[in-house]
Amino acid sequence: MPGLLDVYRQYADTLAEGIKSLEAGLSANFDFQGKTYTLADRVTLHSLYDLYVYRAAREAILAGGQDITIVGRRFTRAQLGEIEKQIQRLEAGAARTERGGIRVRNAVPI
Repeated sequence: MPGLLDVYRQYADTLAEGIKSLEAGLSANFDFQGKTYTLADRVTLHSLYDLYVYRAAREAILAGGQDITIVGRRFTRAQLGEIEKQIQRLEAGAARTERGGIRVRNAVPI
């Protein structure tokens, strides 16, 4: 059974392939975890990709690694606090996207 590190790396790899395919015009949509994304969703896809890269880094460091390089990015144990902050920021953005984006209530036109 694969560990979380392997799962997160696989998700990041899958997202990278999907993003490349959309941006190159090789496909009109990309399915990931039960959702269909289009080129218009590329910011969301890049954020999801970053989220899984940071999660993989956290798992590798918590498993005892001093540093790890994932897709060309080097992470160290000393950066663990910053990695956690990035994960929280990316998770909040993903949750906001799932809810339909930023909502404006009681706006008064000028």
